[in-house]
Amino acid sequence: MVDGEGHLKGLFWCDSQCLLDYEAFGDVVVFDSTYKTNRYNLPLVPFVGVNHHRSTVIFGCGIISHENIESYVWMLHTFSEAMIQKHPVSVITDGDLAMQRAIRLVWPNSSHRLCIWHIEQNIVRNVKDDVVKDEFRSFLYDCWPIEETETKWLQFLDKHKVTNKESWLCQMYDTREIWCASYHAGKCYLGLRSNQRSESLNSRIHMRLDRKMTLLDMVRHVDHCLSGLRANEAKLDTDALQSEFNIKAAKKCFLIEIEDGDNMSEYIVGRKDKGDMMYFVKCEFCDEGNLKEISCSCRKLQSIGTPCSHI
Repeated sequence: MVDGEGHLKGLFWCDSQCLLDYEAFGDVVVFDSTYKTNRYNLPLVPFVGVNHHRSTVIFGCGIISHENIESYVWMLHTFSEAMIQKHPVSVITDGDLAMQRAIRLVWPNSSHRLCIWHIEQNIVRNVKDDVVKDEFRSFLYDCWPIEETETKWLQFLDKHKVTNKESWLCQMYDTREIWCASYHAGKCYLGLRSNQRSESLNSRIHMRLDRKMTLLDMVRHVDHCLSGLRANEAKLDTDALQSEFNIKAAKKCFLIEIEDGDNMSEYIVGRKDKGDMMYFVKCEFCDEGNLKEISCSCRKLQSIGTPCSHI
């Protein structure tokens, strides 16, 4: 993207392996802008996810001239065009308002969650009372029904006499749908709750990044880091193929009952280390008898992306 005089305003690049990685692992995308680490003071924005080894994978990188809505909208549109209009199921970002607005415009059907690590930093910065901090964190981490969460929040504000609508706590309430745990229960985030994977990648990029670099030098440097990540994935693939894996947790499970219905079976499962706790595993079948879909009441498969021990 260039302006009327041909000056660079935005740049996005990815390669064929990025496209393959996004097709396989692109359900959750994490991104934020790094420091302005080049001669032209342009922010670098890597799009990051997690692969089958729980390792960081890069779907693409961008450079923008300004961290505003226009730039981020262009970046997300360009990313989507490169990925054949496959939008992520979920997105995790920091608290940048322009980025939040761009996500609502370009990926309106993607679940958007704010990075928990950044919220923790803001708690320390904006709340001085340790009791208030702990009670606020319960909204950040504990999953209650949404109606109960709303009631608890009003009680929380009343208890601590928070009446200033401009206060940080009131502002957080206004944006509760993108950070409060109750609003994200059961949604697919693959176990991620922060953008630290993106930030750890940024740290890796910064290790040998020189502020005097040209954009070409920086692109080459990022690609060098990308090669390192892919070499590590290849090693992990080899190790996985040559080793045996024992699902120990499944040995603790036992079958209590099976209920069969039309094209469906429900297995009631217990675990030896969970007392009287029961889990309900539902299997739906096609007319031909092949397995169509499987789910468990613990919802680990939907939210983390890997089967639970009960399945």
